[in-house]
Amino acid sequence: MKRSETSTRPDDQPEIIKKRVQNYFDQSYPVVEYYQKFGKVRSIDAQGDVIDVYNEIRKAVLPQTMFIMGPKASGKTAIATDMAHRSNMKHIIFPEWKKSQGMKDADDEECILKMIDCLSKEIMPRVIIEDFPENIFQAKFFLRNCTSPSNIFALSCGIDVSQERMDALGEDGKGYVSSTILS
Repeated sequence: MKRSETSTRPDDQPEIIKKRVQNYFDQSYPVVEYYQKFGKVRSIDAQGDVIDVYNEIRKAVLPQTMFIMGPKASGKTAIATDMAHRSNMKHIIFPEWKKSQGMKDADDEECILKMIDCLSKEIMPRVIIEDFPENIFQAKFFLRNCTSPSNIFALSCGIDVSQERMDALGEDGKGYVSSTILS
């Protein structure tokens, strides 16, 4: 209503503003209630400043993000691939993504900003990122500039089990690592 005190626009007069607000509750809000039944509404508190509201909306449009981490041969790829297949989820293997984006030698900050940009354009509702974050800086930078992951799966696997899985994979298998490196 304060805007009507200084504005010269005819639609910013107090009576017109009251009518527009009433029209929202009479006509538009039932649409919001309708979509709430399908879990499609994300409520954003718009009482803060424009930058804060924008940041909340930006977070709301990002896909649900999960991380899966663990030692070599702990089953990360198999589990994440299966989860993605069963859950309408995109599976990103972070080291492969970095290479495909030409970010293999990029610093952490540049790399995470590029990942956030890619996530903002992602059409899948959920994303699981394997082998991410690689270090504490990436974890903190992602959290500060994006959103909290909904889940972090930390797989544990002993060296003996890892080696058995490597042996079953065979020396010619993709991702094979010699026992001397695993030890």
